[in-house]
Amino acid sequence: ALGVLTVNGDAYFNASDMNDVDLTAGTLQIKGNFTAQSNNYTSFRATGSHLTRFNGSGAQSLYMYYNGGGQSQFANIEITNLLGNVTPSSNIIIAGNLNQLGHLSWTSVTVSVGGAVTLGPSSTTTVSGGFNKPAGCSILSGSPSFSGFSCP
Repeated sequence: ALGVLTVNGDAYFNASDMNDVDLTAGTLQIKGNFTAQSNNYTSFRATGSHLTRFNGSGAQSLYMYYNGGGQSQFANIEITNLLGNVTPSSNIIIAGNLNQLGHLSWTSVTVSVGGAVTLGPSSTTTVSGGFNKPAGCSILSGSPSFSGFSCP
């Protein structure tokens, strides 16, 4: 469905197993931390046009216990948090696009983006870990701040 679900706090996913048809469209907005942790490999698996938006007003963390190929993943991510830093604390897979409009940084983990990476004019992105972005990077407008990777 194309609906919007807003979580005003932390989101904790402990599903028995999501498959590729459970989260295929719509938007999940998270204002707190995100955790996907269970004894199953796909406790959170978004595909298709599904968008997960991190739009909190303070620090937000992202954690996926199982984060390899065919396991937990985001379809598309949008970061709009300008008041706090969004920080992955585990390897993260984004099958589609990363639209970075807020503050995002990570160390000692790898973020892999299958689609495009777009940096917004007021965004700040600091990478001290791995960053796989085979589809490249572009700047929407203005002068975003970024370090630890290249973007035309």
